Amino acid sequence: MRLEYFLVADSIVIDQITNRVSILQIVDNVTVASFPCILPGFSTVAGFAVPAESLGKLKRVSLRVSGGALPQSHELATSFTSNGTHHRLVHRLDHIALECGGDLDLDIMIDGVHLGRRTISVRQSLAADSIRVAAAPL
Repeated sequence: MRLEYFLVADSIVIDQITNRVSILQIVDNVTVASFPCILPGFSTVAGFAVPAESLGKLKRVSLRVSGGALPQSHELATSFTSNGTHHRLVHRLDHIALECGGDLDLDIMIDGVHLGRRTISVRQSLAADSIRVAAAPL
């Protein structure tokens, strides 16, 4: 299998009639008010080219979420069988506990073979009361 795309977004919409996917607000970085915190969530969408020899065969997928921003790594497992030359896979992750700033790595593997990674930078925003602006005389 070949990974064609792997994106992280706030949300995705799949049209029930056409099967087209709309990806809303791609996530490359996250800014939070303070740590520790709970990230409300996001979706991942991956597209694969399926070779002829894999058609109709069960494939095991693993999405690993790790990195310095997390207290521990997590792995989500699923499987699929594709009857076409392309396959799309969607995961929804909700209520992600972040301990500190750093990277949030999302790795996707099929049958134990690593196919891709997305890294999201997590950082703390400057609080409004910590920003001091010097008043200029008129």
